[in-house]
Amino acid sequence: MTIGLTPATASVTLTNADTEYTITPPSGTKRIHLQLRTQAYDLLYAFASGGVFITIPAGSPGATIYDVNFDGVVLIYLKCATAGQIVDYEYWTSPQV
Repeated sequence: MTIGLTPATASVTLTNADTEYTITPPSGTKRIHLQLRTQAYDLLYAFASGGVFITIPAGSPGATIYDVNFDGVVLIYLKCATAGQIVDYEYWTSPQV
């Protein structure tokens, strides 16, 4: 548990292979963890459409992005070479002042 941050979870289905899907972490998000539900395939993510994608390898427990300050506008782009995969993500937000 992270003191002062509120956790929440969500998921998105990557219906088509090699297609970019987006998630928009809510304003105040400080940390986000991404993982493919099956963990049987590589999951790729980027911070720009068509940008350089970072690979979360198959079989890994996912990836956590720390010390960010999402403003509710920044998108995370996700894709997988295998259709129908579900990305689960957990994010932690701080109270808005």
